[in-house]
Amino acid sequence: MSSDNLYTEEDFTVLFTAWKAGTAVDVVFDIAKEAPVENPDGTVVPSAGWTPKGGANGKGLKGKAYITNISVNAPDGDNATYSVTFAGSGELSKYTQA
Repeated sequence: MSSDNLYTEEDFTVLFTAWKAGTAVDVVFDIAKEAPVENPDGTVVPSAGWTPKGGANGKGLKGKAYITNISVNAPDGDNATYSVTFAGSGELSKYTQA
């Protein structure tokens, strides 16, 4: 699994720390619970942040993964981004949320 993201110090620090320590992280693959909206900064995500839909349908997936690579890109005059690559650890299960 891999993900490309706009850089935020908080999110990057959590992932970088887990990568350096070799700690498994929780991963969830699901659609967003809230409808996306365009924010003032031009991003198109739910204004309160991303929350997995889950629900009784159990169509999402969750599991544990180790970060195998993390990199930052900060082009001159553009938004900083980071990319992270994960390798699964163990079995995936259906993601449900009450």
